[in-house]
Amino acid sequence: MRQLNLVLASTSPRRAQLLQDAGYAFEIVPSPADENDVTIEDAGSVESFVRQKAVVKAEGVVPLRPNALVLGCDTIVVCKGKIYEKPKDSAECIHFLETFSESTCTVITAIALRGPGICHNLITSTEVDFRCIPKGDAAKFAATSEPYDKSGGFACLGYAARWISCVRGDIPTVLGLPICAFAVALEHLGLSV
Repeated sequence: MRQLNLVLASTSPRRAQLLQDAGYAFEIVPSPADENDVTIEDAGSVESFVRQKAVVKAEGVVPLRPNALVLGCDTIVVCKGKIYEKPKDSAECIHFLETFSESTCTVITAIALRGPGICHNLITSTEVDFRCIPKGDAAKFAATSEPYDKSGGFACLGYAARWISCVRGDIPTVLGLPICAFAVALEHLGLSV
């Protein structure tokens, strides 16, 4: 097994917590790259869009840590054929939740691994069913700081857990970093971090 230092190209506290809880040692280096340069129109598909955003983040950090394994991630929510990223304001957050109410969303997370001789991408998805979200609850939630750093504006382990009736798939995918898929990728690549 080849040993490399792991660098997380993200400031997400949830991703850092997932890595820490799984026993990985890592350094956090926020990506200087602008993920907003990636558009769905240029990407051509939802999967390509989220993958390209993860790649941009990882490749933005590679020049800063050229001898490390850089982990870039991106997460999006798809519901009723539309992509939902982080809500910009309370009105958008309420709109998201009204859309998700009594619906199934697909949460898609992409991982990009970059390092010396390493170029590996993977995508995981998880379905999340929402019960009816009371309008007053949506407005109350939108008035907090919780939704604004999360794709779709919700976390399955936070306030929004009261509205989630079923999760089919990997919960860490919803949190932004599918740890099991990451571990399998490391094994497949013959890497130890």
